[in-house]
Amino acid sequence: GALALQAVSLHNGLFDWNLESRCASPCLPSRSSSCRSDTPMALLRKTLGLLLRHGFELLIIGLLAVFLLYPIAYVIPSATHYEETVLDAQGKPVLANGQPAKQDVWTLYFFRLLVTNEFLWGCLLNSLTIAFTTTLLTSVISLPLAYWFTRLRFPGQTLLAGFLLVPLILPPFVGALGLERLLNPYGTLNLLLMNLGLMQRSEPFDWLARAGLFGVILLEVLHLYPIMYLNVAAALA
Repeated sequence: GALALQAVSLHNGLFDWNLESRCASPCLPSRSSSCRSDTPMALLRKTLGLLLRHGFELLIIGLLAVFLLYPIAYVIPSATHYEETVLDAQGKPVLANGQPAKQDVWTLYFFRLLVTNEFLWGCLLNSLTIAFTTTLLTSVISLPLAYWFTRLRFPGQTLLAGFLLVPLILPPFVGALGLERLLNPYGTLNLLLMNLGLMQRSEPFDWLARAGLFGVILLEVLHLYPIMYLNVAAALA
């Protein structure tokens, strides 16, 4: 009788241990009904963990959806129709409640205009020219500076590194105003050329009027090169 009781006790202990191990291991496909009651709580904890770990990514996706995808989804359908006054057979407006009646007209005219309008193509070409040239010049300036200031040591390096970041803290209006003072017909650059005898005072060169894209590109490069410099320097450090 004692041996039988010990055998039953040992069998129950092994069954309880097997049940606990199945409940604790998420990889076992077969689970008993005793551990199924904890499944909703486990799923809830897993979901909350995923939200906490990926909350920043979800926030960025939500902001993009609200501020980028929603305006596009609103603008594109609005560009496919416009309101037109309803006219009768004699070409007179049809009145409705004392006001000219309106009707929605669906059209693809505005989308065709994107392809056929020369002015829009000129704007696109100017934008691409500014973007490509600004990126190229910014890279030409920032890459050597980042290499020199991270791999070399020379007197005055700290002070010069601080001066390189001055355009980063200047407001864009201040930078544009300073560029105008530098490049206007009697600005700093032209006065220097006049004093060197390279330009006549009666015929100053207007840099901003005759080379509008050059002024925009120069201002963009002066404003953006510190950002690229900091990122490249951090990568090389």
